[in-house]
Amino acid sequence: MEKKGFWTKMKFWSKTTKPEKSKISLAELVWIGFNYTCGIAFPMSFISIYYWQTGGLGLHILWIILLGALMAWGSAWAFAKCSKVYHDTNGGAYVYVRGVFGRFCGWLIGFIQYITLPSTIIVTIISMFRTNLDQLPIFAWAPKRWENLIIDSIGILIYALVASCMYFGMKGFRWFVNLSGIIKWGSTIFLIICAIILMAQNGHLAFNEAAQGTKNLSFTVDKFNNAFSSFFYFFVGFETFIVVAKNVKNPQRNFGRGILIILAIATIFYLVVTVFIIGAITEAGINHNGWSSGTSNYNPNNVVAGVAGTTGMVILVICTLSLKLNGAMQNSLYSGGMIEPLAKEGYISEKLAVLDKENIAMRASTVNLIITIIACIIMLVIPDAIGSGFDFGTVLGFSTNITIVIYIFVLAACCVMGFRRQLKIKVWEWILFSVTFIFLTIQFIIFNYQMITTMINETGATLAATLIEFLMFWFFVAVAVAWYFIYYMPKLRDRLKNNPTFQAQLDAEFLPMTEQEAAQHLLNESATELKQIAIIEEETKSVTT
Repeated sequence: MEKKGFWTKMKFWSKTTKPEKSKISLAELVWIGFNYTCGIAFPMSFISIYYWQTGGLGLHILWIILLGALMAWGSAWAFAKCSKVYHDTNGGAYVYVRGVFGRFCGWLIGFIQYITLPSTIIVTIISMFRTNLDQLPIFAWAPKRWENLIIDSIGILIYALVASCMYFGMKGFRWFVNLSGIIKWGSTIFLIICAIILMAQNGHLAFNEAAQGTKNLSFTVDKFNNAFSSFFYFFVGFETFIVVAKNVKNPQRNFGRGILIILAIATIFYLVVTVFIIGAITEAGINHNGWSSGTSNYNPNNVVAGVAGTTGMVILVICTLSLKLNGAMQNSLYSGGMIEPLAKEGYISEKLAVLDKENIAMRASTVNLIITIIACIIMLVIPDAIGSGFDFGTVLGFSTNITIVIYIFVLAACCVMGFRRQLKIKVWEWILFSVTFIFLTIQFIIFNYQMITTMINETGATLAATLIEFLMFWFFVAVAVAWYFIYYMPKLRDRLKNNPTFQAQLDAEFLPMTEQEAAQHLLNESATELKQIAIIEEETKSVTT
């Protein structure tokens, strides 16, 4: 009997060759999605959206969190409905929009959906490293400009190392995501305990201050939109893993269940932690480090972790690192799922559509790694070097704008399929989808109108940040439109002329099934996988002999 070497025995080191073992189950989907969507980073924005003296809305943020959850849930339900009538095709929102509205709209959504991944990494580096590592004394010697440059460069290097774990296959992915997830939630529980201790020390003081401040504040549409867009961003991400349908068991069934479970847990988590943060920090605060001493970069987590002194701050850094690196690792998998169907259709090089034995688009993931590093250099390193860096709010607003557009298109695609009777949509679902669609459309219009107004009326740093945020979104839309007509359309015309059969096969992959066909597809899936396993095992035997 052949003995297996040490490295072969290591579960994460040797890739599995059996599709049914490498695919993600419902329980894993919930765990992975919860890790990707939820974290302790959201209190970073509290100084601007909660504290009433700096333009926040006080206790109003509690019902705004619930409203954000409702809008996210309405969008999630549309994704879940769409996933029921598509076979296991990678792409998520791109596939749904492509199947309903055609190639151009599909490409537009697919392109800007992909852009969310590099922008998420940039948010990660800003919120993870700048907010935590700049507290360490080893960076105290450097001016702020050079401190950001050093810290951002370290962040890019760590991201590249973490994303490279994808080359170990699905076992490497599981190993890193599970390990970082355990560390993340272990340290998060410690921080929650610190918040409870502070809340107990403060008694009713912090809540009384919040109630009084909320009573006297001026509630405006601008403040509401600022708070909603900030909190809504922290609910997004549930739709991202839909792009890797080929790596999930029974995607038609598990996507819908997984999304709803993740959002339910996320809503409870955000509400509970928000109450703890509100009760933990008074205006004066312990050691004069309360809300009133906060700046635009103020992070309430620092106050909470400060209860445990240096140990608390170290654990806070560990928590934030594990949180963000977990998301970075997941992005490396999802990027391949986003790029692969675009490559298959010829929008980009067809070579990127190649899948390995675990249905991972490894070439596409590699290209994403290179693109993300280049984007980080352009949007972080170069601005740092010239002394005009991006802040957290700028990239956050950009990402929220993109996400809302994606959700609007998917909601519209779901409703059109319902109108065509390709989906069975109940009366309450029609109401939910309509309300969510109208609300998010209004938010998108107001969000961009506010940016235009700011660019007209403001000057200096505020003007520069808003201009960048506005132009980034519309620049990528313009690039997508130009790419479609200049690069893709000539290829499409050539294919329709010389290889119409192949184009017909591609188009057929984006046609939604009926719900009856989807049910039959699930019944046939196990038999299909058994055939795939037999083929792969036969190939393995022939190679070894």
